Amino acid sequence: MNAVLDELSTKKKALYALPIIPIGILHTPALSLIPAMYIKYAGISMTMIGIIVILTRCIDGLADPIVGYYSDRTSSRLGPRRPWILTGGILSAVSAYYWFQPSPETGPLYFLLASFGVYLGWTLLEIPHAAWLPELVKDYDERSKLSAFRSAGQFIGQALFYCVPFLPFFATTDITPEVLGFIAKILPVLIIASVLPVVFGLKSSHRRSIGDKNIRHLYRAFLTNRPFILFICGISLINIASGMVAGLYFFFMDSYLDIGDKIAHVALSVTMISIISIKIWSWVLLHLNKHQAWAWSVSGSILSLVVMLLITPGPSAFYQILIVFSLSSIAVTGAFICPNTILADIVDYGTLKSGHNNSGSYFALYSLSTKIGLSVGTGLGLAFAGLFDFDISSTPQEMEESAFFIIFLGVPIALNLLSYFFIFSFPLTRRKQAIIRRRLDQRILSNEIAFSQHSINNQHNLKR
Repeated sequence: MNAVLDELSTKKKALYALPIIPIGILHTPALSLIPAMYIKYAGISMTMIGIIVILTRCIDGLADPIVGYYSDRTSSRLGPRRPWILTGGILSAVSAYYWFQPSPETGPLYFLLASFGVYLGWTLLEIPHAAWLPELVKDYDERSKLSAFRSAGQFIGQALFYCVPFLPFFATTDITPEVLGFIAKILPVLIIASVLPVVFGLKSSHRRSIGDKNIRHLYRAFLTNRPFILFICGISLINIASGMVAGLYFFFMDSYLDIGDKIAHVALSVTMISIISIKIWSWVLLHLNKHQAWAWSVSGSILSLVVMLLITPGPSAFYQILIVFSLSSIAVTGAFICPNTILADIVDYGTLKSGHNNSGSYFALYSLSTKIGLSVGTGLGLAFAGLFDFDISSTPQEMEESAFFIIFLGVPIALNLLSYFFIFSFPLTRRKQAIIRRRLDQRILSNEIAFSQHSINNQHNLKR
């Protein structure tokens, strides 16, 4: 096992996580800020934005299984994952330039096309990148560490996004079209500059079995993989809840608490705490089974949503929300680390059962469920808020008297609670994963011996 661990140094782990930094910048405003900016500055209705969010994410989601399937079977000079990462990086860079520039001239069709380009680009990048994780490291705990590096990249990108409004040449710290326009100019460069070193500099030293080419066998493998079914059900409920909160968060801060100019302050503080707390979660994952750590993370999300109901508008609102989010961010950080490392173990379980490494397809279905969950949550939250006559000029009293808080916080709390059933039913523990890994290594060794024997026999036959 030590030989396996030594092959991926800290430098290589950091290199692996590098493209996630600019993708983190891209992700940060996707669910809450970008839709809100197009509502506020492009004049598109809230209901229309909700429909577009659902439509683009669901259409994009259809590409996920295709990308996962073919990335498992791609053979090139660069390797199976890297061509996809490169293509996704280029498309993300081009699309981001347009996506971050809402204005009165950018109508629903503009938002639809720009969103689709961004989502498709990061699909082409992120699925192969995530599927690479179980191929780079095989150890239960080392996967948690690599997932922590990946999550750190996400949080660093998030921090960089919220640092931009504090640059001295902006008049305020509000997130405005001018701020987004500045990001539109630098983000494409950052994406390309981070993708190229990974594509051409990071090598995997482990042999990888090829995915199953039979689609029917592939999806039968998914449907008979109980840990995967439990995982997808749990993560889908959590993502729908997160999407509903994210879609209405801007209006909670801007219209209800009247601290829209403090969004960047809160987010930057929370992100910095999240980066620090990654170390805490790395320690937690060494002492708990991964699904248990995930359950603690969900508990932190639920608690933060409950406490948000108690925050009232006024001079102290900024400090209340800052304290609540700062404390909850420690727990919520686990939601970024746990799923990828849990899924890496699920891939091993599926490989043991089917005899094929379908890592890309597993991560594609995870990505698909995440996109659908977040987009459905965001879209439903915005659409229902619009249907219940909420508008961005509502006063705090009008928001309290509407269904806003039921949609924004009540339903997400219930969905997170429901996810406990699937999380606590998850069967793969550290001990079981060690058994699975040992059997897979024995199978690889047996195959190599059989292949060597076959080669020797062929040579003898040729001599005859």
